[in-house]
Amino acid sequence: MQFRPYLMHMLRALKPFYELIIFTDKTKEEAETITNEIEKDQNFFTYIIPVNYCYYVPSESVYVKDVSVFLGNRLDNEVLLITTSAFDGLLQPLNIVPVKPFIGDEGDRLL
Repeated sequence: MQFRPYLMHMLRALKPFYELIIFTDKTKEEAETITNEIEKDQNFFTYIIPVNYCYYVPSESVYVKDVSVFLGNRLDNEVLLITTSAFDGLLQPLNIVPVKPFIGDEGDRLL
C-alpha cells in the first residue's frame, strides 16, 4: 500500500492544530496495519477507534460511529467526525461533517 506525498503533507499540516483519530468499521488489527503504513513512525494519530465502538444497524447492513466516545470532558462542539457515510451522523448529527469520498484524484483538496 503506498500513500501519496500530499496525504503525508496534509497530515503534517493538520497535526499541530488538531487531534487526529482513526475511527473505523475495521477491527483493531486491520486499523493498526493501515495506520502503521500511513504513519511510518511519525505518530499522526492519537487513537485508533475500531469497529467495537460502532453500532451495527442490521436493516441497513452498516456500522454507525458513536462520536460520544470522544466527548468525555469535552463540549459537543469540540468534536467533529469527517465522514463519507451519511449513516455516521445518525447518533450525533451536529458533530458530523459529510464529505465526498476520496477516489484517488491528486487534485482533490477538500480537506
